[in-house]
Amino acid sequence: MSFDSEKANISDQILLVGELEHIQRHALRSMVSPNIEEDERTWYAVVAKQAKDLRRKYMRNHFADCPDELWCLGKASASLRQLNYETFTGDIEECDEIDALVDSIWSKITGQDMTGCKSCSSDREEDPTSSEASR
Repeated sequence: MSFDSEKANISDQILLVGELEHIQRHALRSMVSPNIEEDERTWYAVVAKQAKDLRRKYMRNHFADCPDELWCLGKASASLRQLNYETFTGDIEECDEIDALVDSIWSKITGQDMTGCKSCSSDREEDPTSSEASR
């Protein structure tokens, strides 16, 4: 059995998509702030564009099989998960419902059961490429 780092890291890859969306959103928000100089406004615009371009490239590289009709649901739900955790106020039921929605979308995209943390469960598995696996 060979170690598939792509599958081992899939939860983290989804979170990365959300964080790039998060960076773009904050850069755009900062760009329109009335209290910044024009050169700063330009810098924020560039950061937003870089984050968007990087997110698109990242999704093409890691989720190339994502159907067109699920592409935006994927990026939006990755962002939703990030915001859900960032704004968590203790409402566990609400947090669970949002996570279940995100897991449902990414399960459809990846063809895998995405409930729970796949990165954590994969991290616990023995890496057959390690020196300990050969003992």
